[in-house]
Amino acid sequence: MVKRLLLLAMIATSLGCNSDKVLDKSEVMPRFPGCETQPLPDDESRFYCSIERLMGFLSQDLKYPEAARAKGTTGQAVVQFIVKEDGLVEFVKIVEDPGDGLGEEAARLVMKMVDQKVRWRPGYQDGKPVAVRFNLPVKFDPTMNK
Repeated sequence: MVKRLLLLAMIATSLGCNSDKVLDKSEVMPRFPGCETQPLPDDESRFYCSIERLMGFLSQDLKYPEAARAKGTTGQAVVQFIVKEDGLVEFVKIVEDPGDGLGEEAARLVMKMVDQKVRWRPGYQDGKPVAVRFNLPVKFDPTMNK
């Protein structure tokens, strides 16, 4: 059974942050681990490598919810989280949910990073590590998990 997770992109966007301590965008964005020691030419290449690694991490355990499959529910869930200055993930929440368990499944996958204490390379602003808010769109379609 091949699992496919379609991620549109990893995007850091503003959703009305009330704190000066969490940025919506940083000069150097956080990156999922696994690409820092690879012989890649630049930060942009490492960023795209980290997106591929993140997609692989999430797709390993993706389960298309049975209720959504039975009803033919498709769509995009968006999960927001913060990558802290130390690279750990916190404050996972669903900000867009097409229903029938799709939002919960996307959040469960992101929560694996919290549970497993996956340490990202943090974002940097003015040469210092900073906390950065991410919105991660996860697209579900009925061909997943078939």
